[in-house]
This record gives sequence, C-alpha cells and structure tokens, in this order.
Amino acid sequence: MTVLRFCALMGGLLLVSLPPLLIAGSWDGRTRLALLLGGLLAAANAGAAYACAHWAARRSTRALLVAVLGGMTARMLLLLSLVAIAVVAARLPAMPLALSLMAYFALFLTLELIALPRLFRVATS
Repeated sequence: MTVLRFCALMGGLLLVSLPPLLIAGSWDGRTRLALLLGGLLAAANAGAAYACAHWAARRSTRALLVAVLGGMTARMLLLLSLVAIAVVAARLPAMPLALSLMAYFALFLTLELIALPRLFRVATS
C-alpha cells in the first residue's frame, strides 16, 4: 500500500467518524476543536510513521531502525509540543483532546499494523 493510499484511508476514517462525534455531543466550540485536533494529530502521526517505514522498506536493516526509531522520537516530541501548545496557549480542554488523540492513535496504529506486513512482504520479494 502506498503512503498516499494509507493517508487516504485514514482521511476516510476521519471523515466517517468525526462528524457524528462532533454533532452528536452537546459540546462547546473549544471541545469540538479539541476532538478534531486530536484526530488530526493522530492521523498526521500515523501518516508520518507509515511514510518512514515505507521509505525504509527497501533499505538496510540499519536504515530501517534509524528511520523508525528516530522518526518515532521526533514524532513523539512534536506531538507532545503541539498538545502542550493546544492546552496551554490555545486553552483547549485537555481531556477531550487526549481522549480523541488516544482513540484515533489506537485506530490508526491498528490500521498501520495491518498494512505494514504487506509492505515488507512486497519489499522483500
């Protein structure tokens, strides 16, 4: 699966799941924004993770480890910074942001774990 297709699949999941979540609740604007931001951050994180793995799939084991572990460290620091800015500077509610981020992170991680074995099977054959 290409990176573009993986990102399109995540975008489709967001488009299907976010509107009912945002409309169904009787939340204020900041809470809705926090829920939306959590989903978007999780999607960006998973897309970057898949892109790193896709880049490293046909390279050496060392390149794979550097891309995956180095990419993970960079993504974690960036996500932590963005969440801190959203909560402290933008004054978004922390709990809806964290719950949305964790829920979508788990969903996209599952999708990534389904897609990665196929990626490496194609890369090694």
